[in-house]
Amino acid sequence: MIPTLSGTPLLGNLLEMRQDWLALLRRIPEECGDIGRIRLGPRSGVVFNTPTAAQTIFIEEHDAFEKGPTLRRLVRVFLGDGLLTCTQAHHLRLRRLLGPTFSPQRMQGYAAMMAAAARDARAALVPGVVDIHALLMSIAVRVAGRALFSAEMAERAPTLEKAVSDALDYVAYGVAHPIRPPLWAPTAINRRARAARATFDAIFSEMIDARRAAPDDRGDVLSSLLAARDVDDAPLSDAEIRDQLATLMLTGFETAAAAMAWILALLAERPDVEQRLLAEVDALPADPCAEHIESLSYCKQILNEALRLCPPAHTLGRRALRPVTVDGHTIATGEVVVVSPWLLHRRPDHFPDPERFEPERFAPERIGALPRCAYIPFGAGPRACIGQRFSTVEVQIVLATLLRRFRFRPLCPTRPRASLSMTMRPDNLKVEVAERWR
Repeated sequence: MIPTLSGTPLLGNLLEMRQDWLALLRRIPEECGDIGRIRLGPRSGVVFNTPTAAQTIFIEEHDAFEKGPTLRRLVRVFLGDGLLTCTQAHHLRLRRLLGPTFSPQRMQGYAAMMAAAARDARAALVPGVVDIHALLMSIAVRVAGRALFSAEMAERAPTLEKAVSDALDYVAYGVAHPIRPPLWAPTAINRRARAARATFDAIFSEMIDARRAAPDDRGDVLSSLLAARDVDDAPLSDAEIRDQLATLMLTGFETAAAAMAWILALLAERPDVEQRLLAEVDALPADPCAEHIESLSYCKQILNEALRLCPPAHTLGRRALRPVTVDGHTIATGEVVVVSPWLLHRRPDHFPDPERFEPERFAPERIGALPRCAYIPFGAGPRACIGQRFSTVEVQIVLATLLRRFRFRPLCPTRPRASLSMTMRPDNLKVEVAERWR
């Protein structure tokens, strides 16, 4: 029998979820062990916290589950039938069509675009106190603009950033409020959500129309999507391309910006780690680019550890399409299961002293000792994030470029609180930007 987490009558754990979802997750292994049922008002879900359960749900029995219905319904408002939100049957087709978009050859070109955008951002950066997540979001928008459309997005960055922020706020609100007005109702959050969707539609439609008028391959994501062909040689429709661009934009640059912000916050806890990273960056013969990625091995360890502590996909939900056994427990058709990478990455049997920021966990000789699916910052299996290589390369190139000239000192001496929506970002992280003197 699956133990149920203690809660209040009728509401169960709903109020706790709204107040602090991560604290609620922490209670599960403390009270229930590796599996526990939570109740969120009229809904319930079974939370699994073992690598074997993650392997069953996301890999071995992946076709027995579909994306969690609540989150998918909310996100579809902005992403349509993109790769993140589409049905299981549609996903296989889209994954095949989008595969070439992230080929090694394409990634070389994207890396060059990332490096150019990072150098431009560094040239414009002025020492002083800044909201680091906002700064990194603006850089990530420039990177996404060049890699997605071969377009300079500096003038549109504030508009896009606001649209993304409003979209994420709407998703977070919808998850916490199962009973809420429909999207057409004239509430403040609904008006912002509709405006965000209109922003995405206008920008992406303009980009698609312009490229169809001049359909040369510019080495960007849009060129790859326009060239994609189905098994019957049918191209993607404008609506399908729009949904994929929206998916990559909404999830891609928010993920990269949050990861970079977390790294800068975590480096403040370990000056020795920061010094080793700066030495690695300074040893590069030139500004970071694609050919230097392999030389940034310690930077990659730091990134992996930041993603362990603060994974972008902090909570993953699935709904069972048929009865399936997970870790010896039968999950009924229609039942929702949850795996939280944030919680899974804190198992002390796999990550001793789990709250400590320790990049050496991901040294090559130690990675192989982890069980399969003990570390899944981007999910796992067929529905793992297709753009994870894009995001990790972007983080390394942008951070290394900025750190060659600047240092970033958080004003708060403690680790920032996490702000949750579709991703996990540091809340209100102010840093002092200062030029380095070498």
